[in-house]
Amino acid sequence: MNITNSHLVLPMLVYILYILCIYFYMFAVRKNSVVSGKTSIKYFKSYNINEVDPYVLVVGRHLENQYELPMLYFILNILTLFLGFTNLTFVILAWVFVISRFFHSYIHLTSNRIQLRMLSFTLGFLTLIVQTLILSFYLF
Repeated sequence: MNITNSHLVLPMLVYILYILCIYFYMFAVRKNSVVSGKTSIKYFKSYNINEVDPYVLVVGRHLENQYELPMLYFILNILTLFLGFTNLTFVILAWVFVISRFFHSYIHLTSNRIQLRMLSFTLGFLTLIVQTLILSFYLF
């Protein structure tokens, strides 16, 4: 199989679309919380946590999570593309990271079982470590 840059770009695009879906979900959760009276509309002026449904905070924090570890994912994959090191291993690791984030999201936004969430986070984290080591090996 001839691996091209588009093979590495695809999981990144899927993940970007997923982040956009989280924005839509957060909007729906916030709207429903205000309409149901669980969250005061004043919350969105001051962000006083006494005026908000805790699940609104969970979803908001979950969206913030997408700008932490995943940013390293994007940086590593863009560097790989830029340096021309795209290969099957990187493509597989890119998909493993995205799938681990899907599981992390599902767990965080449903049962929020910390042990399972930590496992999915750790899988993604280890994936990034492996990608970093492989890229470093190619460079040096």
